[in-house]
Amino acid sequence: MYYLGDTKKIIAQFTDDAGQLINPTDVFVTIKIGNTLLIDEVAMTYDSEGFYYYDYAIPLNAALGEYVVIIKGVFSVVTTYGYEQFSVRNKVEDSVWDHPVLDNIQSGSFGEAIARILGLNQQNIRMFNQVYDGSRNLVSCSMKIYKTASDVDTDTDPLAIYVMNATYDIDGKLTDYKLKES
Repeated sequence: MYYLGDTKKIIAQFTDDAGQLINPTDVFVTIKIGNTLLIDEVAMTYDSEGFYYYDYAIPLNAALGEYVVIIKGVFSVVTTYGYEQFSVRNKVEDSVWDHPVLDNIQSGSFGEAIARILGLNQQNIRMFNQVYDGSRNLVSCSMKIYKTASDVDTDTDPLAIYVMNATYDIDGKLTDYKLKES
């Protein structure tokens, strides 16, 4: 994957039927995205026996998506083609990761959900309404997740509430465990 402003080095290698490196008479590169032709049969630069390259500078205002590279090698009796794809995406600026984590995510937001999924914030959990079977196995309870430890102590402002259910076999071994957001 490449980003706006990056340089994509396109490399072509040519060999004969025996796998020996050979040089075509001419080598060209074409680059397009969708039906838009960006570069049309521009000569590639010779690097060494059988190897050619082209440095494509991706403009800062380039279209995002999948690019197709077509390489054309012209020999005296035959013309060969090679194909490659690469994608161009927006770059996430490094400064995004420098933002403070504490109090940077609003409750109920997409960012808060992602932080919770990725484990990027501390979880403070409290268990309520525990139910045990005759063998003292926990079979159900409610769990609340809080943003801060003080919220746990005061049972205020839970981020989420979960219900846990568990089943056990006759030997008391856990056979099923479910934790669902309620």
